Amino acid sequence: MAVQTPPAWPSTPDFAPDAGVIEDARARQRRHRRTGVVLVAAAVAAGTLIAVMAGGGGGGGTGRHTNGEPSGSGPGATHASASRAFPGAPSTQPNGYGVSTDACPLAPPSRYLPARSGCVTVMRADVNGDGRPDLILVYSRLSRRHPFGYPGMPPSLRREFGAKAAFLKVVLADGTSVSTRISGASAAAIDAVAHVNDDPGREIFLEVSRISSGATGVAYGYHDGQLVPAGLMLAYGGDSAARADFDCLPGNPPRLIQRTYELTGATINGRWQQTSTTYTWHGPRLVQTAERTFNRRGPVTIGNLGIGHGCTAGVG
Repeated sequence: MAVQTPPAWPSTPDFAPDAGVIEDARARQRRHRRTGVVLVAAAVAAGTLIAVMAGGGGGGGTGRHTNGEPSGSGPGATHASASRAFPGAPSTQPNGYGVSTDACPLAPPSRYLPARSGCVTVMRADVNGDGRPDLILVYSRLSRRHPFGYPGMPPSLRREFGAKAAFLKVVLADGTSVSTRISGASAAAIDAVAHVNDDPGREIFLEVSRISSGATGVAYGYHDGQLVPAGLMLAYGGDSAARADFDCLPGNPPRLIQRTYELTGATINGRWQQTSTTYTWHGPRLVQTAERTFNRRGPVTIGNLGIGHGCTAGVG
């Protein structure tokens, strides 16, 4: 990739990947999804502890504890169990994380969810900016097909069903609700909820795919009574030779910065090519406003990759 000269942007840190990089990540995800299911199932059968690590505050991975409960993200965000509002609301499913495998156990019936829901993650946070917590639900519609079937399969996997489509639903404090299908995702999970732009409420960051070489996510905001996607696939995490992270910054207007790193040297301590892209918030949408590519030396620490502090704690 040729070195590019960035547009003028005063006091702007370096930022990340172009559409081609994102599409490559999505392509790898589609190629390796079936292999990933087999490997995950085999690892469980062998007694291996599989922990999906959380990536809040600059860490790698997603913003969830290993039991699937979303971590607190941003002022006003609370765990589902911490609020007495929305009686009868579902909780985050134990062992319900299905982004890597597109399979989850069936969730208990709930008036807030359609029949045959699974891969449920739940959080309460002020999404519309009225100062009251709203109920955020991410779930999948499950098929009646068990995707795992091999000798010695653990009982926990026998009870899982294939995820067909993922949805985001927000129930506001006044009882009204809005929902949307998460485009291109069979399963998704809440990464973070934080105030990162000029809209009064908080944006919802979701993980929508994960493979060995990293994860991709999307952001949604509540705007004019609708859940609006930011219009950008976000890359984070990575493997030995391809890594990525992103962060949210304050400003007028606020911005989101994404970085990708490609190893060009002989070892990880050698030379990397970094692509840094700046996106500016226009309401709930992100618009690219700057980009540059340059070479850097020294390791890119995997432990520091993921969702930056600005996108988990908010920017003001």
